[in-house]
Amino acid sequence: MALLFSEKGILIAVTLIGIAMCSVGIGQVAARGAWLHPLSLLGYLLGTLILVIVGAALLGVKLPLIDSARAATYAVIALAILKIALTQFHRVLA
Repeated sequence: MALLFSEKGILIAVTLIGIAMCSVGIGQVAARGAWLHPLSLLGYLLGTLILVIVGAALLGVKLPLIDSARAATYAVIALAILKIALTQFHRVLA
């Protein structure tokens, strides 16, 4: 129970929620067959960056400007918001 309310537990929860939300965006890409669209590629890059940050935080690797699980959580949330905005922009263009 202690892990659930720890900084790493919150980071894991935020990441799992983000992965679930990502299915909406990737579903749109698949429906349109827009796998190589520049906005899709940017989405992949942001998702990869999020996973690198989470992995580094869980393994205790310090990244520039991200030196704790709390900082990693903030970075993941900020990048997820950017990714959601990108998905909405991509939807408007279609």
